[in-house]
Amino acid sequence: MSDLAKKVMQLQHLAELKLNMELSHLQAITAQRDAPLQVIEAINAEKKAIQTAALDDNDFTHATLSGVDQNWAKWAQVQQKTAMENMARIAQKRESQLQIARQAFGRVDALKALANKE
Repeated sequence: MSDLAKKVMQLQHLAELKLNMELSHLQAITAQRDAPLQVIEAINAEKKAIQTAALDDNDFTHATLSGVDQNWAKWAQVQQKTAMENMARIAQKRESQLQIARQAFGRVDALKALANKE
């Protein structure tokens, strides 16, 4: 095996390590999406439960009479907006990391092709 082939193999191993590292970063960023998504789903479920209860009762509830339901709706709207902003930030980070992972994969692929030519 020539010196050049050894160096290409070493570079290939380093590129594979970098690819694995970038993929683990991508996985960690993807896992961050769960928390804001759960907040949105919980608020939507609570809204649906409140609407169902209001339709079933055909009555004013204590929350409606005291105005707490309006305060809750405002709070829920702010929470959903914040969660969606977080999801957008995470999606942007994920897209950036995905591009980095693609480049790392390309390096590994190119070095494999070079190693096969040797």
